[in-house]
Amino acid sequence: MPTYLQCKDCTRIFEFSERESSFFAIQKWASPVRCKACRDKKKQRSGIYDGLYQTMNNKQIIKRRRARVHYAPHVVGGFR
Repeated sequence: MPTYLQCKDCTRIFEFSERESSFFAIQKWASPVRCKACRDKKKQRSGIYDGLYQTMNNKQIIKRRRARVHYAPHVVGGFR
């Protein structure tokens, strides 16, 4: 018997079948909170690594050096 869940984003009711339920249980995943359409929409959105992958595809990887922070000896522990 299928279970009906409510989508977190669009609040529509979607079907969660027994087959899907058993698959999620085997994988030890929680039941889905979004419908198929909203999951696909979320995958289409740009992520935080989106720009990095674009530069890697164009072979224009930019390496940035981290700024070194120099602390005074009394801040670090007073040793010299």
